[in-house]
Amino acid sequence: MKVVVQGTVVPASGPGASNTGSPGPGPVGASNVSFTASSLSLEPSQITGTVASVNAGSLSFGLATLPIFFVPPSATAGGAPNYATPLIITVQTTAATTYTNVSGISGLNVNDYVSVGGWVFSTPNAATKVTVAAQAVVERGATPLF
Repeated sequence: MKVVVQGTVVPASGPGASNTGSPGPGPVGASNVSFTASSLSLEPSQITGTVASVNAGSLSFGLATLPIFFVPPSATAGGAPNYATPLIITVQTTAATTYTNVSGISGLNVNDYVSVGGWVFSTPNAATKVTVAAQAVVERGATPLF
């Protein structure tokens, strides 16, 4: 996903923040940064995986990524992530989502291989931590492409 922000970026301030520009120990992970944007551009991404679940009522389905594109975090501090377990992501469709080789979301079956094109969002407070707003879904059948 490509994100273009036009506007003003304000660095973090307060405990743990440094505006000196000098290298050295500091906070790990994303800093608290705020920005004001006059425009924002998102580029769609594509991902392929197996259908893990289908919820036709909410126009969504779970997708187990293949290969393991989104690696789940380690269960223990300092431990290695479990690369053998695919992360389930939510694919949210709409009435405008286009489908190829399948009649719609109700035509999807668990374990079908699908490719999804759309916008990827982090959803840290949801049951799945990644959500794709689907623009297109292509049903690949029961045989993987790899």
